Amino acid sequence: MSESELTKRVFELEAENIALIAENKQLREALGLPLKNIVSEKPTIEPIDCFEKEKNNEASNSSSINKHSSPEEKIELFMSLFRGRPDVYAKRCYSKKHGSSYYIPACKHEWVRGICDRARTKCKDCDKRELLPLTKEVIDNHLRNKDENGTGIVGIYPLLPDDTCLFLAIDFDEEKWQKDISVLPPENMSAKVSIIRV
Repeated sequence: MSESELTKRVFELEAENIALIAENKQLREALGLPLKNIVSEKPTIEPIDCFEKEKNNEASNSSSINKHSSPEEKIELFMSLFRGRPDVYAKRCYSKKHGSSYYIPACKHEWVRGICDRARTKCKDCDKRELLPLTKEVIDNHLRNKDENGTGIVGIYPLLPDDTCLFLAIDFDEEKWQKDISVLPPENMSAKVSIIRV
């Protein structure tokens, strides 16, 4: 099994686990059974600590990521925080004709003569479409991107095949952002909440 297939399977199993925990809770509530014996409602999916290092001194077995960390460590941190579908990603394209950008799923056969007929067939309707997995190399290119039109920028699909997700990005604008954000109390959420003011 390849690394991308293994990663995909891990995501599928983690998502299935979350769904089963939620179903277990609903069944216990419907049957009037106590919830205190239920498996933790907290999702098993946590940001992966990709940076565990074996050290002779067991008291300190992990390191923090900083500006001196290797590019691979930084990429792993990025991928652990922004986890979506590992089997597909969107690539940014730029239309000179319309002067705007758009995203499409990355395909192995895009514009390959004799295979891709994108001028006449939409990608979603193409029977030769072979979506590309999100890899460390793709993220590395994304983070190092310097193209003025954003070629190389990618997007991830946070919605997993079972309709769950591992993160949400919500944009609160204007002067009322603090009031608006109060509708999302962290104590009612089963995931970590980070508020970043930009």
